[in-house]
Amino acid sequence: MINKIFTIFSGATCLAVLLSVLVFSPETKALKSRSQTGTSELSSLNELRWQYRLLIVNSVSHAQTDELLTELASKQLALVDRKLVVFILQSNKVRMWTGGQFVGALEDSIVQDVKVRLADYHTILIGLDGGGKASYDGLLLNEVFRDIDGMPMRRRER
Repeated sequence: MINKIFTIFSGATCLAVLLSVLVFSPETKALKSRSQTGTSELSSLNELRWQYRLLIVNSVSHAQTDELLTELASKQLALVDRKLVVFILQSNKVRMWTGGQFVGALEDSIVQDVKVRLADYHTILIGLDGGGKASYDGLLLNEVFRDIDGMPMRRRER
């Protein structure tokens, strides 16, 4: 479908159409709709298996979180294109970033799951199959994107 969009439209129109296809896709809407009155119905990271890749980040300060949010916002299209949902752990709370916004507070079971998966790493990447794919000392989204783009499932998506 995306290839058809590129052949029909060009320039800024193409980008706007692509954004609407990706950001407002049924999958992204379904994930966002899990947020009701500030809480999420998501009870396990395994619920996202085969739908999304997960990037789990341990943020040690508000300044680091703000820097991360700025980078996420600037690369929103690339995140959505790669089916990437970001979980940010800070001060024993986890926030989930998807489709350019946060989805409400997450249940304690998610916080525990995130902590277990992070272990001693700063950032980890989990593939569509739910398996750990890479760990990082910091967060450089371009490096994460390269790793994702090299995955066999990602190559088949194109």
